[in-house]
Amino acid sequence: MEKNMTYILDTSVVIKWYVEEKGSDIAERMLDDYKIGNLSIVEPDLLIYEFVNVLRYNKNFSKDERKRCIINLFNLDLYLVTPYIGLVESAKEIAEEKDVSVYDAIYISLADITGFEFVTADEKLYNKVKDLKYVKLLRNLK
Repeated sequence: MEKNMTYILDTSVVIKWYVEEKGSDIAERMLDDYKIGNLSIVEPDLLIYEFVNVLRYNKNFSKDERKRCIINLFNLDLYLVTPYIGLVESAKEIAEEKDVSVYDAIYISLADITGFEFVTADEKLYNKVKDLKYVKLLRNLK
């Protein structure tokens, strides 16, 4: 992981800040670096909805714990990008070309447009888009 970089993290990475699973150590290191200003994180606002949805279906969290996780995510003050026509059109093209969901393609499109690196822990997604130079698999980060 390079310092002073800007990353786009999909929900498969962000959820690892709250759920201990394979790759959580790397995701938590990214979060720590973000908190001390060593890296920046930019996200499509879609992240919020996906994150809440993942929490909703995770039975390991009580209602209060889910609420605390959501508040915590908002308190991180991540830079959120709202949809705009160029982003959505690009995502549609990427989704069709790479056979991925438009939801996944929004993150990839944002990386393509901004030049920031996109990081995912989703190996199925990664395998479909790994030819794109700005796409990284979480477990491959150092």
